[in-house]
Amino acid sequence: MPRKSKKKNNISESIETIPVSLDKTIYFIPENVPSGQRIFCAAKNICYNFDDVINCLEHGTIDKIVFHPLTSHSTRHYIYHWAKIFNPKIQELYTTHFPSKPSGSNQVA
Repeated sequence: MPRKSKKKNNISESIETIPVSLDKTIYFIPENVPSGQRIFCAAKNICYNFDDVINCLEHGTIDKIVFHPLTSHSTRHYIYHWAKIFNPKIQELYTTHFPSKPSGSNQVA
């Protein structure tokens, strides 16, 4: 695993870069998201509710969960809490640039 070190006020900090596979990433899209904002269909491990997330966690090693911007704070916190039980080193990502389906025929996702 690659490591980076940086010094701040003569104190050395170590930051670990953890490689993440797309096969080990969950994309959580709450059910209230309009279908036009749904993730590009080529992505794997798309979850729309808590049961989907638990199923992915039980049947594979998941390293990261990417939350759709419309996911509520309480839902995000609840899912992340349970995900940490399956993998204590799991990463949580909340992004406003969530990948979605292309709207035009020449648009690339």
